[in-house]
Amino acid sequence: HLHEVKHLISVNNTLNSWRQFSRVIVLGTRAQEVLAEQLAIREAYEAMRKKKEELEAALVVGQQPGPELLAVISDLEGLQWQVNYTAPELRRWILQQADLMIDAARREDNTAVVCEQAVLVFKMTLTTDKFEEVRTLMDPAAWPAMRVELLDCVAKHDSSLPGSPITTRQQIELLLKEGLFLEAIGIFPDPDPVSKRKISNSQERIELLELLWLEGERQSPA
Repeated sequence: HLHEVKHLISVNNTLNSWRQFSRVIVLGTRAQEVLAEQLAIREAYEAMRKKKEELEAALVVGQQPGPELLAVISDLEGLQWQVNYTAPELRRWILQQADLMIDAARREDNTAVVCEQAVLVFKMTLTTDKFEEVRTLMDPAAWPAMRVELLDCVAKHDSSLPGSPITTRQQIELLLKEGLFLEAIGIFPDPDPVSKRKISNSQERIELLELLWLEGERQSPA
């Protein structure tokens, strides 16, 4: 698969230089599908590694691994051979194809592909700027449902995993900006030392708590 996608990327760059824009869209779509599969595997692998570390940290001295930890170790061994590139590398390749496809779609006057790729770019980056780009591009009638979908991606994202495109702080700030107070509370870093969802320093934790408090006050009935 990865050999195939590298070939597709190379061919697509050539097609773009030849201004074969409709073919760029077709090949770019295929390349993104393969890369997305690999990214899902990498993220599953990192989530399992995190779970393994948490379960190991919970063991007392001399305690043998239980069934849950042994199952996670087995699953990790099964996925390990499929993991070849980091999440940032895979996202970067997906975004490179998105850039080509957006340019090609605009030249072909294909607004549907432009919107689809803008949504994908947001899901790869989870930034406020890209969120606003999608809002600008979407049909106003379709935006409410799309907004829910995009913010659901933000709320469910685990920013503690290696290669996350955003920090927990950025994640919370975007949710608060869009009025999702309860969702922001739900991902606030766990003070448990075993947890990997942490804020880098106590000052940042205080600042985020202040943000949450102010937003809670704002949303509270008068």
